[in-house]
Amino acid sequence: MTILFVGVALTVAFFVGRLLFGIIFTNSEDFLDCVGFALTPDIFSLFRGQYFEDMGKSFRLTAFMVAVGGSGALTYWGLKSLIG
Repeated sequence: MTILFVGVALTVAFFVGRLLFGIIFTNSEDFLDCVGFALTPDIFSLFRGQYFEDMGKSFRLTAFMVAVGGSGALTYWGLKSLIG
């Protein structure tokens, strides 16, 4: 039964990710730009004069990941507590 719950949770997370991707990011280049800023140390962005852009794009990526992961986790937890 756990495999079924995980499958449903992953499916829900996938569809939430597809829905939110179009809302949070303008296109895939914007997404990759956010990933690049998230992986760049903040001190480098500060010296380049892009600190606030880095913070904004890192926040958008983090919010996206939390929403997708949270939807999957909540779906799994909900199914586990309802059906057992």
